[in-house]
Amino acid sequence: MPILTETPRSFDPAPAVPHRMAFGDVIVEIGARRVRAPHGTSVLEPRAFDLLMALADRPGLTVSSAHLVEMVWGAGDGSGQALSLCVEALRRALADDVQAPRFIETVPGIGYRWIFVSPRPPSMTATATGWLRRPAWVATLLAQR
Repeated sequence: MPILTETPRSFDPAPAVPHRMAFGDVIVEIGARRVRAPHGTSVLEPRAFDLLMALADRPGLTVSSAHLVEMVWGAGDGSGQALSLCVEALRRALADDVQAPRFIETVPGIGYRWIFVSPRPPSMTATATGWLRRPAWVATLLAQR
């Protein structure tokens, strides 16, 4: 007699996690916690990687230092000093300049914000001649009328 297993009705398979993320010329290999930047490759320590994920998951939003400490270290384990050192290590890996940041912006007295904005692919760029012009196949159909 075959053994049947029951899958709970609430079963929801985990969504596929990307193996890599790209931020311009910087590539983050998720499984290896590796950052490949033009200046070299760095393997992030677990907390620096968790900090990267916490910030990059909320682009444009300011995340308070207290919230980041709780997310990365857990309740009561981290400190503002530990967070600052972790941000510094992450900036080094990303080749991010604190004076002219591309990725992590310090919001004084509050926390940090992920500021990287992906450039639009050339096909998505709206230009005066590009997005107003009809596609060739539409022009052909109209000419046949």
